Amino acid sequence: KIRDGVLLGLFVAGQMLSCMYYGLFLIPYMTVVCGTILLAGRSMPKARIVALAVAAAVVVVVMAPVGKAYLSARKVVGERGRIEVAEGSATWRNYLAPPEVNAMYGKVFARFMDPERRLFPGFVAVALAIVALWPPLSATRLAYGLGLLLAFDVSLGFNGLTYPVLYDYVLPFRALRIPARMGIMVGFSLAVLAGYGAARIAGWI
Repeated sequence: KIRDGVLLGLFVAGQMLSCMYYGLFLIPYMTVVCGTILLAGRSMPKARIVALAVAAAVVVVVMAPVGKAYLSARKVVGERGRIEVAEGSATWRNYLAPPEVNAMYGKVFARFMDPERRLFPGFVAVALAIVALWPPLSATRLAYGLGLLLAFDVSLGFNGLTYPVLYDYVLPFRALRIPARMGIMVGFSLAVLAGYGAARIAGWI
């Protein structure tokens, strides 16, 4: 419904206004996850297209003043340089880095810790996600699996494949200093998939 499109647009814009990092990260993530689910349906009713167009229009209208302010500030302070962004890019080691306060793993994995790149999601969540992604796959589990891969690759910044393209061709991404923060979407994907994995195990039992 059009109302759903308006609400979607407001929620996405609200996320961007509350934290530009996660608002920007949400867009490619939703494109992959939601796009996969929509394509799996093999039909696109006209009403759904209209609702999605309305959502996009709401985001553009709400974010237009912020975009104008960003472009003005960009002329004064410039952009994040490649070296700075590379320093904020994650590596696979950072996904073994828990916070220092983690009672179980904090000291054991201390050697993997880097500032603002403590991305360890926990072994149980990963194991349950593997169970969820074991074939046969539903469209939804496949969608979140692809979202997980995208989020992980984007979090790698210039150590990955996706972020250099976003940096070169999508202007707002040049304002971000720490691509590793995309790790929050890795955690979100694992949380969803872990739920599917737990449900699958419960079904077996």
